[in-house]
Amino acid sequence: LFIERKNPTFLLDVLTTLTKSRSDIVVIFWGKGPLESQILKKAKLLELYDKIRIQKPIFGKEKNKIHNLADIFVHPSTDEGFALAPLEAMACAKPVVITNGYSSSEAVDDGVNGFLCNANDMNDWTRKLTQLVNNHQLRKRMGQASLLKVKKEFQWSLAVKKHLEVFSSLIK
Repeated sequence: LFIERKNPTFLLDVLTTLTKSRSDIVVIFWGKGPLESQILKKAKLLELYDKIRIQKPIFGKEKNKIHNLADIFVHPSTDEGFALAPLEAMACAKPVVITNGYSSSEAVDDGVNGFLCNANDMNDWTRKLTQLVNNHQLRKRMGQASLLKVKKEFQWSLAVKKHLEVFSSLIK
């Protein structure tokens, strides 16, 4: 969703810095919402309009097509529950860069399968994303670590088993 707490316009500020050294970067904004016109307006103002794409929401297995277009999954939310989108990207072997401090951050082992960044800290986000953008081997290694982590810790069958164990212990 393009809403304040998802922090989509912050990515434009980061993109401004990243494109100073790399002209081939494109950000896919995926969703819809009240900030869409603000994203487009700010992108034009920052002369980044040709560096962004807006993808309307898609669902189910179709999501994999978008994840597989990307090299890196970026999620700069400032207030979030446990979002599934980072896990979906991890299942597509993508490194994940998200805000530290909300529950989805348990999916990212900082420096292993992605990076945890401080909310709205331009230097932190830019430094970590620059590492990934400029290093194909790092992206590949972190992407594989993402895939392994999601297989090991975030499969539905594992979640069901854990819930059944909790329910069984409560019944006893």
